[in-house]
Amino acid sequence: RVLKGTKVRLRPVLMTAAVASLGFLPMALSNSSGAEVQRPLATVVIGGLLTATFLTLIVLPVLYALFERNKPRNMKNQLNTAMVILLMIGTIMMPKFSNAQVNVGIIARQRSLNEEIVNTKWIKFAKSTIQIISASTINP
Repeated sequence: RVLKGTKVRLRPVLMTAAVASLGFLPMALSNSSGAEVQRPLATVVIGGLLTATFLTLIVLPVLYALFERNKPRNMKNQLNTAMVILLMIGTIMMPKFSNAQVNVGIIARQRSLNEEIVNTKWIKFAKSTIQIISASTINP
């Protein structure tokens, strides 16, 4: 089953990953304006595609062959149930350990507060300047 599945799925998986990776290649090699945002994104996408392709074509069939070899039928069902439960628990717990977005939100809020403080100072300065100018023009 593993050899037949690998043989059937090899070309579609490779073509999909290759086309997507080649599509992001100009973005990854770009030096124009905006490249500092595009380059890391393209690098991450290309790396993810290559990693997923490797896992799909090599690691997954090897793991399947290891787990399915010489196991009694009821043991396979118990193993599958245990794996599904572990995957569900891992999926539920994933946001608990991931703080990347929280930190970005805190930094963004701090920057916006700093900008508001600076803008408020400039607004106060502008109002006081207008009052001084209007007072000097009314009372020469």
